[in-house]
Amino acid sequence: MSCASACVTLCCTTALPSAGSTCPTSPTRPTRSAPTSACCRAGASERGEDREVLGGSRRGGLGAEGWPVREGVPVKGSVTQVQEGCAEKAPEEPRGGWVMDPRSSDPTVTPGPSPTSSLENPKFPGILARLEESPVCQRLPLTSFLILPFQRITRLKMLVENILKRTAQGSEDEDMATKAFNALKELVQECNASVQSMKRTEELIHLSKKIHFEGKIFPLISQARWLVRHGELVELAPLPAAPPAKLKLSSKAVYLHLFNDCLLLSRRKELGKFAVFVHAKMAELQVKDLSLKPQGIPGHVFLLQLLHGQHTKHQFLLRARTESEKQRWISAMCPSSPQEDKEVISEGEDRPQVQCVRTYKALQPDELTLEKTDILAVRTRTSDGWLEGVRLADGEKGWVPQAYVEEISSLSARLRNLRENKRITSATSKLGEPPA
Repeated sequence: MSCASACVTLCCTTALPSAGSTCPTSPTRPTRSAPTSACCRAGASERGEDREVLGGSRRGGLGAEGWPVREGVPVKGSVTQVQEGCAEKAPEEPRGGWVMDPRSSDPTVTPGPSPTSSLENPKFPGILARLEESPVCQRLPLTSFLILPFQRITRLKMLVENILKRTAQGSEDEDMATKAFNALKELVQECNASVQSMKRTEELIHLSKKIHFEGKIFPLISQARWLVRHGELVELAPLPAAPPAKLKLSSKAVYLHLFNDCLLLSRRKELGKFAVFVHAKMAELQVKDLSLKPQGIPGHVFLLQLLHGQHTKHQFLLRARTESEKQRWISAMCPSSPQEDKEVISEGEDRPQVQCVRTYKALQPDELTLEKTDILAVRTRTSDGWLEGVRLADGEKGWVPQAYVEEISSLSARLRNLRENKRITSATSKLGEPPA
């Protein structure tokens, strides 16, 4: 059986599950956990089981040419038929709005009944509770079943990606596998973007109720804006009465909200509110890392300047609690370009790489959620156990604790990871090229 046939088998014969169906990698019960930060990584923690499928266990075996197949299913069709078949088997979008998955610490959104259902039909909560108590549901709530279609899509993407890596370059199998992979990738990205957009909007609405501008009108809520990092630092300023020989500094807490397009500096007020006293666009920020500490200034210090044209309008000497906190602020205020991130994971660059050994859940917007076996190309390390890396699989960048990853010391393994990443990138880029 060819690679293309395997792609058809995986996509066409795998209908999106309905409530009460089982997880594709679990023969007995639905999955309990929701996806992590967004749909694009839902089910990524099951990668070990995906490898079992690739190895021919559980749901099928290996065909004559070494590709995974499902037993008793005829294999035929084109990539167009794959997409049409998936569309025919996909369930209709449920009525109602969106609900939050209570089993996830991250406010991931899953399709579900609208909260108004209980108001329109008072019997609905009781019926739902009785159904969830059924032994068939195995004590799992409705949301655990509603998330299964998202997990199925992401597992298909990972399976087809592994198939694509093993096809002969320039072959018809590679072309068909690439088209199937791109179709799944676009679908996952669309789901991820929808969830992320909703989360960002909710976050801006929440912040707009807490952040107040002194005598200015600033429309905080915008579809093109999102929070990159926030936190409290210490502002240092020399005391005017101190003699020049003995530098004395006053310290004052300042809270920073950094968005993708602007920075807000504020003071904490009562009831968790913030009063903004200075704000600037991202293009007006200039940051200097004071690695060699000025005499008499202890701690992890950096200089933030707010420019107006070629002149400095405001400047702040800020102190962070740790080395990693300082570096993360500097990295967030002076982000690298997408082209620089691509160079980090390009085949010609042998940079340090690490592999995730324990699942990590991002706690800040500038952190990266990791699943086991994720591979990162390292950009920056700090002395207190953090690193900034770019994930090879999707080019996503973020900070992670070093305790959750281990170094890939083998040069051949690092080069192999880069070759496989380039293989996927090259194959997918060919789809946009005009025919010769």
